[in-house]
Amino acid sequence: MFVCAPDITIKNHPIRFGSGSWTTATGIMTGTITKPMPIGDGKFFQPTDQLFAITMATIGH
Repeated sequence: MFVCAPDITIKNHPIRFGSGSWTTATGIMTGTITKPMPIGDGKFFQPTDQLFAITMATIGH
């Protein structure tokens, strides 16, 4: 998903909902920035080897 964090996992889906052909779920995405992160114009954010956690949501149709 992200080239800078190949160990990403998504856990804890406290909200899941579906109606007709629509679905949605929230979760917590965690990983470690172990590789350079492209930020555009050929530039990169260098790896920090630090753990991150991001609240996320997915919506599907």
